[in-house]
Amino acid sequence: MDYDTKKPEEVEELTEKEDKSLFTKVGKAVVALVLALTLIYFSGLREYFFFDRTSPDLEVAEIESAFELEVVEIPINVLIIREPVSGSQRDSEEVEILIQNTSNLLNQADLELKKTNFYEEELEREEVSEILSGNFLFLEKLSNREINLILVRTLRGLNGVAYPSRNTIIIPDYTAGRDYRTFAHEVGHILGLGHVDDPRYVMSQGERGVLFSEEEIIKMRQIADEKF
Repeated sequence: MDYDTKKPEEVEELTEKEDKSLFTKVGKAVVALVLALTLIYFSGLREYFFFDRTSPDLEVAEIESAFELEVVEIPINVLIIREPVSGSQRDSEEVEILIQNTSNLLNQADLELKKTNFYEEELEREEVSEILSGNFLFLEKLSNREINLILVRTLRGLNGVAYPSRNTIIIPDYTAGRDYRTFAHEVGHILGLGHVDDPRYVMSQGERGVLFSEEEIIKMRQIADEKF
């Protein structure tokens, strides 16, 4: 009977080839996974799987004030964008709930959001795309002395976005976390706050933090007094 015998160096060479083959397969699998996740992110499927509308019936309990200071009111100029595909589906009552729930989080800094104006604007899809890209200066209803809250249907995978130099925030109907938490996070940016690592805090890049630190509260109130 004949046996297939190989020299030690031949066995070692075959083993190296098998190792390289396995490494190549794993590498290809990782690349395929990255491409799939990228496709999900940019195709809008990410929003389908991970984003949702916050129930309009949800009432958020007011968080106790940290210092019991005089309340600073922050005026909110609301602009709802209407367009069949990309426009917001919120009604005026839902906007009121969003503002109140967000105020209940900001109460720990003795800040209160007050709606001053409420506008609805019918736009073309191309104009909505301009807004989503950060070009909203053509909107005539924006104010320099208030926080402008622009409401759209989605933000192409973002929870929300703030433009501090323009006192403008864009919030979509569909968010990965609660919409009021997203709004509070963006208000924090308008009032000079950056991101933090602790997931307990509103300014973390997670989706559940609802607290502000004492340092953040002091900074927010100072800038709120200066701006509004």
